Amino acid sequence: MTTRNKSRSHPHAAIPDAGSGSLISDARLVELYAAMLRCRILRERIRAFASPSKLRAFSSSSEAVVAAAIIGLVPEDAIISSAPHLCAALLKGVPLESILRPFRTRPKISPDASDGADVSSGFFVAPSDGADRLIFSTGALAAGVACACKRDNRNAVALAFYEDSGGKAPWPAIFAFALAHQLPLICIRHASRQFQQAPRRGKSRRSLGSIPGALPIIPVDSNDAVAVYRVVHEAISHARRGSGPTLIDCVPLRLPGERKRDSDCIVRMERYLEAKGLRPDRIRAAATAKFTRAIGAAVAATRSKSRAKRSVRRSGKSGN
Repeated sequence: MTTRNKSRSHPHAAIPDAGSGSLISDARLVELYAAMLRCRILRERIRAFASPSKLRAFSSSSEAVVAAAIIGLVPEDAIISSAPHLCAALLKGVPLESILRPFRTRPKISPDASDGADVSSGFFVAPSDGADRLIFSTGALAAGVACACKRDNRNAVALAFYEDSGGKAPWPAIFAFALAHQLPLICIRHASRQFQQAPRRGKSRRSLGSIPGALPIIPVDSNDAVAVYRVVHEAISHARRGSGPTLIDCVPLRLPGERKRDSDCIVRMERYLEAKGLRPDRIRAAATAKFTRAIGAAVAATRSKSRAKRSVRRSGKSGN
């Protein structure tokens, strides 16, 4: 059991309740929490040495959203992101050195497979030359990958992350295409406000989920990893059964009387684990120590390679 928040804008948002049960196993909860910690450590480490201009090119979606979404995937599934996604790349298995490399070189808005996206791991980053183009490229790529999954009968799904900052974007057309062809596509939108369909002539503004036969849309609190995991798990099962696409609308929600710090996704998850008697302090200590060593080694290796390349370039210039 979980407590359902009464917010009209987020009827599916769930918060941990002391002593509540869960359909998610304890092992999966620990795995989810550890994945969130790795994502947080990676971001904090990169912020320590990367310039703001480089950071702006990368996705900033919640650790809860990306960890809860990716943890239920299998190797055959694909991930598409409207912006280079550090955490998605990490959890999909892209090597740490590949993820860190763009921050040690000149910034690239659309990195290739060697700059944070490993095609062999099923992780793709859409090319872009502007906000609308970026979103359109992602949607087209997501639909194409989902078509390939359905055509090959691989029981695989395509998971697309996109951050909607408002304005005109072609995602509704992508949704309509995916729905018409019953594609195994899960779109995960991360924004500050809930998704709304453009108003029709003579009709009031309504969400896609309120229109019969439209794309299933599920709003969820982006700070609640357990709630995100549940809706993504159901959406993936829905897609694998051949039942078509789903849009998951992730928007941050602060509960009544909750302080900003307490709404942080890591803090929320720790409260949930404590209520289940899982000792998040011990989990954090073990996960943090192991990953900190790994990222330290990757940073050192990246620095060493950068110095070696600079040395080679200087030697070449002096030789000329």
